[in-house]
Amino acid sequence: VMAAPVPGISETKIPPERIKTIRLFVSLSRRLNLRRKMIENTHAAESFDALFARLATSEFRRRFRLKAEDIAYIERKGMETIRRHAADFVRTRLAPAVIPNDGRQTPMRGHPVFIAQHATACCCRGCLAKWHGIPPGRELTAEEQRYIVAVLTAWIERNGTRHQTAEIAGKE
Repeated sequence: VMAAPVPGISETKIPPERIKTIRLFVSLSRRLNLRRKMIENTHAAESFDALFARLATSEFRRRFRLKAEDIAYIERKGMETIRRHAADFVRTRLAPAVIPNDGRQTPMRGHPVFIAQHATACCCRGCLAKWHGIPPGRELTAEEQRYIVAVLTAWIERNGTRHQTAEIAGKE
């Protein structure tokens, strides 16, 4: 079985036994990076517990729920697509320094991410300042955008699962 080529190795004069070692190292590095990302995602989800508990004290934020059609949309498209949609909405609707219609740029329905934005107070720069400590009047950093997307997807994953569990419990 021939191993996949490692970029930059095939054109050099490296002894075959060293190439085998390098390929093993590259393979292990990739696995460790995947494992590290999984651990980071788990810690991120756990770190949102306090945020979600705080948001639950708001009667307005508590009202938002994913409906059956939202869940069906998520299942049809997949969470990776939903995550890309969230990143795009954040980049275009929240990230600019000046948003002419700030406070009204996020619809109340029509996409699971919109529901999540209102539920998590990631709907406008005013809410981001109040609930997340992200000041308005400047462009969001890439790190802040990733944080917001992580909050949105964590809420969607938690609430989509809860919705499905409630449906299953209701059928018994």
